[in-house]
Amino acid sequence: GNDQRTSRDEANRKQSLIANQYPEHETVVLFETPFWRLRVGNFKTILEAEEALQQLKENFPSFGKEMYIVVDEVKIPIN
Repeated sequence: GNDQRTSRDEANRKQSLIANQYPEHETVVLFETPFWRLRVGNFKTILEAEEALQQLKENFPSFGKEMYIVVDEVKIPIN
């Protein structure tokens, strides 16, 4: 949206909803001018990301058109 506060609040609301249902996925709200974005997950493979995306679309159908996979650097935990 055009209102920054409303957009930020919406991103934070969606983050809370997704984080509550999928605590295993990292969620981060970012501001990338001029948009607030919510990133979910830190996947090693595109297949893992696609499976998670499908689950998210099924559980949050109203967010569906806004969800897509972003190729980025991932953080791999050291065990």
